[in-house]
Amino acid sequence: MAQTTEAEIIGLASQAGQLAGQGRLQEAKNLLAPALNQVPPHPHLWHNWAQILTDLGETVEAERWFYEVLNRWPQFLPSYVTLITIRRSRLGPRPAPNAVTELARLLNNQGNAIQTTGDHGRACTCYREALALDERYANAWANLSNSLRIMGIVTEAETAARKALAIDGRHVGAWNNLGCALIDLGRIREADRCYDEVLKIQPDHPDARHNAGGGRLFNLLFLEQLTNEQIYQQHQRYGAKQVDQLAPRPVPRDVSDGKIRVGFLSADFRNHAMAMFVTPMLEHLDRQQFEVFCYANQTQSDHVTGFIRSLPLTWREITGVSDQAAANLIREDHLDLLVDLNGHTDGQRMEMLALRPAPCIATWLGYMATTGSPAIDFRITDRWTDPEPESAEVHTEALAYLSGSQFTFRPEAKAPAVVATPALTRGHVTFGSLNNVRKLSVATIRTWAAILERVPHSRLIMQAKLFVDPGTTGYFRGLFEAFGIDIERIDMHPYSHNNQHLSTYRDIDIALDPFPYNGGATTCDALWMGVPVVTLLGNRSVGRMGVSILKSLGRPEWIAVDPDAYINLAVGLASDIQHLNQVRLGMRDQLAQSRLRNEAGFAQDFGQTLRAMVEKGTTSSVPHLRS
Repeated sequence: MAQTTEAEIIGLASQAGQLAGQGRLQEAKNLLAPALNQVPPHPHLWHNWAQILTDLGETVEAERWFYEVLNRWPQFLPSYVTLITIRRSRLGPRPAPNAVTELARLLNNQGNAIQTTGDHGRACTCYREALALDERYANAWANLSNSLRIMGIVTEAETAARKALAIDGRHVGAWNNLGCALIDLGRIREADRCYDEVLKIQPDHPDARHNAGGGRLFNLLFLEQLTNEQIYQQHQRYGAKQVDQLAPRPVPRDVSDGKIRVGFLSADFRNHAMAMFVTPMLEHLDRQQFEVFCYANQTQSDHVTGFIRSLPLTWREITGVSDQAAANLIREDHLDLLVDLNGHTDGQRMEMLALRPAPCIATWLGYMATTGSPAIDFRITDRWTDPEPESAEVHTEALAYLSGSQFTFRPEAKAPAVVATPALTRGHVTFGSLNNVRKLSVATIRTWAAILERVPHSRLIMQAKLFVDPGTTGYFRGLFEAFGIDIERIDMHPYSHNNQHLSTYRDIDIALDPFPYNGGATTCDALWMGVPVVTLLGNRSVGRMGVSILKSLGRPEWIAVDPDAYINLAVGLASDIQHLNQVRLGMRDQLAQSRLRNEAGFAQDFGQTLRAMVEKGTTSSVPHLRS
């Protein structure tokens, strides 16, 4: 029996379960009893044994086995259900404090197990039940905060984290969750102090280290009051601290007569905005010239992941792999070039990149700014988002320019059909934005309010994940009211999944791009649905994404040079409904014929840029830091 396979063990457990379901409990028990000591430990086997004991009324022994299951396999959900039922039945009218505490702990742990499945609503229910038993349970408050934040209910998430800290001021999870909630609420300086508190208590806390380091740099890109030079200086300071930690880079190969071995590193090879742009390139990159490797640092996979894995490439999982081990794995693949797709965003591996696992390292798309890292040699971009020569002055990397836009767009296969502009039948113009609320700066809202003031009876639709949160919607209502706009003219909708967000564009006549951090995927989605997009020429790379997309589309007339011009553009478009409709009905065809949809052409351009970086990186020294 020692060689029993997992399938055989599950089959045995299922057979016993069927007997129990027929009321043949003793036969089921007799079937499983010998296996408990003869086959390897297995959650299904042990759980079914405990369940049979429960049904036989042997609850004390059953309870012991349920605990054995959960101690070994804490995410095995079925065992929580019966064990919690047993513990509840023993509370009685005057329960002992330790019995209440134990039940609260089980409910909290059940919430943690459910949270790993992505069902944060059910997880919250468990945490709330735990807190109903023990309102002084700091872990449950902290975990509730985390799930609420992920669901977008950030105001309550802040409250829950603060309640955890009122109980335990050194609870690192609560401090980190509070910081994350405050970031979502736009209170960046308060969030920074939270991450600092975490690091005082636990200096090696991985999330807080990122949030206080690269995450803090990412937050700078949203701050409208900063100049590009100030953003650069903060990134340069970050990179200067890494100089002494750099590992030697591998000796480059001679690639003059062979394929270039190129790797792509990302936490977002899945249904994510980044993958929308990267997947077409991975599919069309010439395999006669390039051997492709993908290094996935993600905890979620989906149909996009499956499609990428089906392409002719080598797939490597590095989630949970140490920096040194991941670097060694990449070195063993003997890459000529490694392209990072995360920068300082979630899932980044910047410390691993400092080990320089490839002779040449570039960054592209996922982080639209300099990384500051001295390990990264190039940033792949275009001349619209990073115009020459001034952009070179705010990058520690050398800029590797594509001949056109750095964006190539693959629309959703099931995107709804384009319909006539809604103003034709509604009698008023509807503006709209489906961008993350972090991008909705005060300057953006002030400008949109001015547009609404200039266009009588017009409305504005905003859709984002955090509009499920009453605190967030209240904040934006207050802003619009402060700028003199009747809040009844504003519709705020929570984000919808399964492509339903694309249907929202059927209700929008003109899309408004936020600043200083533009939309990317949202802009392309709007255009595919026939909706013109008004954008502002910003002072940083993330503020010129709209410029790159509209230039590539052939619609430079929708690019404004300042907020006043932005207002005038939007008002002008709103003044001619028939023209809006004509533009709308022809937009999808225009986009389909543009470079943005020329996937093969983009991949060819991208391949030429990859080869140029490899050749330059092996023959010259790339400057990293500017004094």
